[in-house]
Order: sequence, then C-alpha cells, then structure tokens
Amino acid sequence: MYNKLENYIADLLGQFPNDSLIYREKVIYDPKTKTKKGVGEAGTIDLLVLEPSTNGFKANILDWKFMGDRLQDIAPYKQHSFDIQIGTYNRILKE
Repeated sequence: MYNKLENYIADLLGQFPNDSLIYREKVIYDPKTKTKKGVGEAGTIDLLVLEPSTNGFKANILDWKFMGDRLQDIAPYKQHSFDIQIGTYNRILKE
C-alpha cells in the first residue's frame, strides 16, 4: 500500500514544473469575510501547488476526497459543496 501511495504522489507531483512551490495541509484564513459565528472564513487545503507563471504563480488546489477515479462517484449535492469550498479557497488566495 505504501508503494502505491508513494507512486501516486510521485506521479501527481511530476506533473508540475520542478520550481513549483508545494504546501501540504495549508491553512488559509480571510479575516474580512465573517461567518455566522462572527469569525473570519478559514480552511485547510490538502495540497497546494504554486506553479511559476508570467503573472506570478498559478495555484493548483487539490483536495484528497475529490481526487482520482472518485470524481465519477460524487453525488451532485457533494459536487456543489466541493465547488463552494474550492471557490472560497480560490478567493482567499487571490486576496
């Protein structure tokens, strides 16, 4: 099992340029956007890969529960939740 996981990660990271910045379990926080509890929105990105680009960096946000062949098995309501989650991460990273 370990070898299978190691190969999966190696193949996944091999898709990105060598000078990419890689962060695992990256906690992000937006103090400007308040939740119902009055605190800023926050989340943890499972794997964030920042690829160098002409405009700085391109962010690749990867979420383990939505990786690989499992995409075919996602119920529509979960896909909507995923879209909201990734959209929030994307907005926070841009700010």
